Amino acid sequence: MSSRNKHIDKSEALALFSQGDESVLENLKDLHNIDVYREMVQRNFHLHLSKSFGLSKAAIQGTKWESLVNDFIQHGQPKSKLFWQMPGEFLEFASAKIEHWQADLMKFEWSQVQLYFAPDYNRKGTKPFSYHPSHIAELHDEWSILNFEYPVYKIKWEDLEQHKGNYFLLQFRNQNTFEIENIELNIFLKELMLNLSTQQFNLAQTLTETLTKFNTSISPQINEQYQNFIHLLTQKNIIVGLL
Repeated sequence: MSSRNKHIDKSEALALFSQGDESVLENLKDLHNIDVYREMVQRNFHLHLSKSFGLSKAAIQGTKWESLVNDFIQHGQPKSKLFWQMPGEFLEFASAKIEHWQADLMKFEWSQVQLYFAPDYNRKGTKPFSYHPSHIAELHDEWSILNFEYPVYKIKWEDLEQHKGNYFLLQFRNQNTFEIENIELNIFLKELMLNLSTQQFNLAQTLTETLTKFNTSISPQINEQYQNFIHLLTQKNIIVGLL
């Protein structure tokens, strides 16, 4: 037995054994049915990851997916105290071992899991939203902006290679239905969203800050795009009121 193994308790030894480390068997010699326990733990890993990454599992397919999960259990050293967070560790572990578009697909699914478990937003203001350049919009925080090399959320997998680029997706939890929804963004709208989310600028300043980054000035087309985006965020209840 290694000197390290002499100083670990049974619960830690059982966790290591469940992940495939048989060097800790000496610590577990007075326990029964540990092989059954290990099989149960590993089955739970497989089931939970399959549920979290249903599309990704179908994309990676068969034995490669199973091998990835087994490799993660044995060598990934998952440390999450909350079981629902473990798929995030698996994503980090697996990303370098799979195709880039498959890693994008896993990122897409993991973001959905995170938003599903996100705490409910508590409003800061009380006023309903109305559009005026001097108003400061209040946004809920149950959203994220994802950056992809491949548009895995809209293109068939077999066609993705010819669509490699730079894609932005606003993923959010609908405040009314609690469903996870998506809005595709161009780079201009992505910067607008980030500036809006600081809640430091009024609506006019938000547009000015964004235009400054792109070294451009306002035009009727840009102003229309901006107001349409604000309307969409209001319609989707991402903007929840005024501060």
